Amino acid sequence: MAANAIDIGDAVRLSVIFKTLSTMVALDPSTVVLKVEKPDGTEVQYQYLTDASLIKNSVGNYHLDYVVTQGGMHYYKWIGSGNMNAAEEGSFLANTSRFA
Repeated sequence: MAANAIDIGDAVRLSVIFKTLSTMVALDPSTVVLKVEKPDGTEVQYQYLTDASLIKNSVGNYHLDYVVTQGGMHYYKWIGSGNMNAAEEGSFLANTSRFA
């Protein structure tokens, strides 16, 4: 197994820290949403206080342990809105599997 390889069945921690642009101080948006686009193009959405898997660690600091179900490129976007507007995007590549 290669170091840092992501395989189907792994949990990948997706995290974000929302900060104000002017002071760079962590701040909680009124609404926090995480969108994940799977390699087949389907999208899954999680919202803080609606989905228990989206966790608040501290002020402005959130994470979700996403369980990989498909091999290929995954894209995700954190969106903060309400009293502050911010977004953060990322991606990761999961290995395909020869096993069902």
